[in-house]
Amino acid sequence: MRLALLALLCPSSALASGYYFSDSGVVALGRGGAFVASADTQYAQRYNPAGLIRIDRPTVNIGGAGVQQTIRFTRLNDDGTSEPAIDNGAPPFVVPQFGFATPIGDDFAFAFGFHSPYAPSNDYDPAGPQRYSVIETSIWQFNIGPSFAWRPIKQLTVGASLQWSSLRVVYDLKATTSGRDDPASDVRVNAKVADWFSPNANVGVLIEPHEKVSIGLNVQPPYQYSARGPASLDFTGSALESSLDQAVWTDDDVVLNLGLPMELRAGVAVRPREDVLIELAGTYSTWSSLDAITVQEVDVTVTGEIFGGPFEQEVPNELDLPSGFRNSWSVRLGGDYIANDKVTVRAGVLVDQGAMQLQELSPALVDTLDVQPGGGVSLTLADEHLRIDLSGAYIFIANATITDSRVTQINAYDEEGPALTVGNGTYETSGWVLAGQAQWRFGEARR
Repeated sequence: MRLALLALLCPSSALASGYYFSDSGVVALGRGGAFVASADTQYAQRYNPAGLIRIDRPTVNIGGAGVQQTIRFTRLNDDGTSEPAIDNGAPPFVVPQFGFATPIGDDFAFAFGFHSPYAPSNDYDPAGPQRYSVIETSIWQFNIGPSFAWRPIKQLTVGASLQWSSLRVVYDLKATTSGRDDPASDVRVNAKVADWFSPNANVGVLIEPHEKVSIGLNVQPPYQYSARGPASLDFTGSALESSLDQAVWTDDDVVLNLGLPMELRAGVAVRPREDVLIELAGTYSTWSSLDAITVQEVDVTVTGEIFGGPFEQEVPNELDLPSGFRNSWSVRLGGDYIANDKVTVRAGVLVDQGAMQLQELSPALVDTLDVQPGGGVSLTLADEHLRIDLSGAYIFIANATITDSRVTQINAYDEEGPALTVGNGTYETSGWVLAGQAQWRFGEARR
C-alpha cells in the first residue's frame, strides 16, 4: 500500500483557499482588504504594523467572523458521462480575533494580539463522486504575538510584528486499490497534523509626505511548518478487509513539512476631505516557490494473506509531494466615509487571481479568479469609549469547466497502477464572510 499517505498532499492545497478566500480583519474586510496604508486598528499587526502609530489610546478588542464557501461539483468521467452533482455541506467556519494596542508617548505604539485568515471548511458525502479528492477538511492557522511601531520623524513610521504561528490540518479522503470508481476498492485515508509553534515576523513602513497622503509597504517572509500527528489507512468495507491482519493501520507520528509563501503588500491612501478616506492597495504572493512538500517519519506496514500467500507492504519512510501553485496577485480598492461623530460607513472591492493552476482544481479547493465586494459600519458609543465594527463581503468566484485535470485517484496498491482522473468536471462556487468586533478604548485620546 505504498502511496496511500500521498493523500497528505491535499491539505497543502486547502491552505491556498485559507489565505485567499478573503482577507481577515473586520475593518479591512469592509474596505475590500485595502488596509496597508490606512491601517489604524490592532489588526495593523497583519497588514502593516507601522499603522499602529495611529492608535490614540489603550484599546482592547474582541471579535470574530463566520466564513462559508458553497461548492457544487459535477464530475466528468473519462468516458464523457457525468456523475451526480455533489455539494459542500460544511457549516460556516468561525474565526476568532482579539488583541490589545496602546500608544507609548508620541512616537511609539505597542500591540499584542491574535489573528487568523478567513478560511472555509469542507464536508462532503463520504460515498460521493468527489471522495477521491476530499471528504472533509478543517484548517486552523493563526498568529499571536507582539508588534511595535516607531516614528523617528513626522513623515516616517516603521513597524514590526513578532509572530507565534500555529497550524492544524484535519483531512479525509479515499484512495483506491483498483484504479476504478468502485467502493469495494476504496481505502479511507485520514490525517490530523499540527505544528503549534513556528516563529515568524513581518515588517512594515508608513510614509506620510503630506497630511492627506499615506504610503504603506509590508513584507511577510515565508512560513515554514513541520506539522506532526497521526495518519491512518482504513480498509473497513473494502474487498481487502477480510484478507488483512487488521482493518485500520495507523502511524501516530508522521511529519508534514510545508511552507507558505512570501507576501508583499503596498498601498496608497488619500484623504481628499476630512470625512473621506480612499485606499488603493495590492498584494503579490510567491506561491510557485512551493514546488514540493514532504511527508517524513512514516512507519506503516500492511500485512495479511492474499491469494493464499503472505502479504507485506511497507509505506516509504519519506515521500516527496509535488504541488500545483502559481504566483498570485490581488488588487483592493476601498475607503471610509465619516457620516457623523457616531457613524462611519465603509465599502470596498477586492479582485484576486487565485493561487492554483486550473488543472489542479479539485472539490477540496476551488481557487479561481474572484471578486469580493464588501462593506461595513462603525458605531462610536459610550462617550467615544466603545466602538462596534460590523462588516461583510460576498465572494463571486469564477466557475470553471475542466477537461484536462491532473487530479487523479491515489492508487494505494500500486504506484504505477491505474488511477482515474477525478478532477475533470464543472465547478460552481461562491462564498460570504460576516464579521464583527467590539473595541473598548480607555481614557482620553492622546494624539
